[in-house]
Amino acid sequence: AAYLIDAGVIGRYRSVVVVDCGDTGMTLYTVDPASGAVSDITRSRALSGRALDDAIVRVVGGESGAARGPLTTKISRSALRSAVRTAKEEPSDDDSVDAAGRFRIDDATLATALRPFLADARDELSRYLATRSTCAVVLVGGLANLPSIADIVPQVDGPDGPIDVVIPASPEQTAAVGAAMLASEEAFAPSRLAFIGGGRRRGALSPLPIAVTAVIIAAAMFTVYAVGSH
Repeated sequence: AAYLIDAGVIGRYRSVVVVDCGDTGMTLYTVDPASGAVSDITRSRALSGRALDDAIVRVVGGESGAARGPLTTKISRSALRSAVRTAKEEPSDDDSVDAAGRFRIDDATLATALRPFLADARDELSRYLATRSTCAVVLVGGLANLPSIADIVPQVDGPDGPIDVVIPASPEQTAAVGAAMLASEEAFAPSRLAFIGGGRRRGALSPLPIAVTAVIIAAAMFTVYAVGSH
């Protein structure tokens, strides 16, 4: 949310729903672009990167999960599971392994594996949107790189007409960039911790308290050593 607001991705909307499509599932939440407030966080496993990887393996290798045809002697099941993690974001004209050992899957294979997940995710998002006034749906996370992921957004109207579908540049990095921004702001913000007497204090791990503590401990150890040696 911090990144989407700062980058001007959602500033023109009154209310947006963000769908974070990641490895372990998808997270839905509502963002008020004017205030930055986040609400109604909902977690769902209707769509996940790991489940999609397993589905692609089944499509390519059958129920046994072993690669068929020209792939049989070129890639093992375990290697296939690892390869589809990135291959699904760069579909090619056919299922193949190139000279460098990079695995490629075609659009038909990806569509077959993805179809049931899209249907479940669309139903989940439809229920979420049904009780909220939303102007746009923003798709982020690694799976947002797949063109067909936009199909999970139902064609319904919001307060200003049809709901827009927004996919920021490099959607897989959105959360990481936003987290880095918030961490940077926190690092330069004055601490709100204070002594009982009202005086402000710095964070517990700030350099000065650590240095003072180290000096006290060193002095105590030196005293004990000096007394013990005599």
